[in-house]
Amino acid sequence: MFPKSEVFVIESANFEDEEEEDRLEGEILCDILRLSGKEPLYYYLRTEAEFEEILDLFKKSNYRYLHLSCHGDSESLATTLDVIEFPVLGAMLKPYLKGRRLFVSACDAVNENLVRALMPGSGCESILGPHQEITFDDAAVMWALFYHLMFRDNSARMRSRDIRQILDEVVDLFEVPVAFCDSEKSSREGYQLEIFGG
Repeated sequence: MFPKSEVFVIESANFEDEEEEDRLEGEILCDILRLSGKEPLYYYLRTEAEFEEILDLFKKSNYRYLHLSCHGDSESLATTLDVIEFPVLGAMLKPYLKGRRLFVSACDAVNENLVRALMPGSGCESILGPHQEITFDDAAVMWALFYHLMFRDNSARMRSRDIRQILDEVVDLFEVPVAFCDSEKSSREGYQLEIFGG
């Protein structure tokens, strides 16, 4: 069955963010996607074990786009209670990424370390996310704008050339560089990592 052009959001925050009811970026993003006529699925988790279980739900959903909203750094992503190093994250995600696009809303996380852990052998079409620290408000608005522009003109699918064009527009409005890694069969590594606005 052909994957659905919908966004599956997995979110995890620290206890401080959880106490602030309006600081769950993924939840806000889903509300905006619904306003655009999309049918996002949203799951909140606190542990690595829950993450593995929710990835099975992602597979069953047959959604094409996986959006991770969490804290991160140049070597790992964090759930509320666990830190997941990129090699472990790669092993977890690879079975679920064939023909899919991954969006990572986490400071500093989309870099060569993440790309090397995820792209080879996964069949993932692309990975996109901030290339440095980003504030909560900037991240929420940036993602909302990105998805709005992507789905406004073509709600059925995302093409790499359209992603690049929209990234050019979006990064002009924010002072945060965005990394986009696209599968590239002609390159030795099998992918190409570009930084927009850097």
